[in-house]
Amino acid sequence: MVFAKHLRIIGDEFRAKYLNSTDKQDQTPYNEDWTQMKNRLGIAKGGPYLGVHLRRKDFIWGHREDVPSLK
Repeated sequence: MVFAKHLRIIGDEFRAKYLNSTDKQDQTPYNEDWTQMKNRLGIAKGGPYLGVHLRRKDFIWGHREDVPSLK
């Protein structure tokens, strides 16, 4: 999946300002042409943050035993 360029710029600015994170120092290179992105697995260091995908409540009700608690 490739995000729209304007969203990518906003995200990059946020990472730099609040997380001290850039593609260069985190070793997560980006190419505007997604067909040219040929990174090897295990190369990226990643940044000093954790990405979390929170689901809507309907998913939780349907999959209670599969969803960990936020507590």
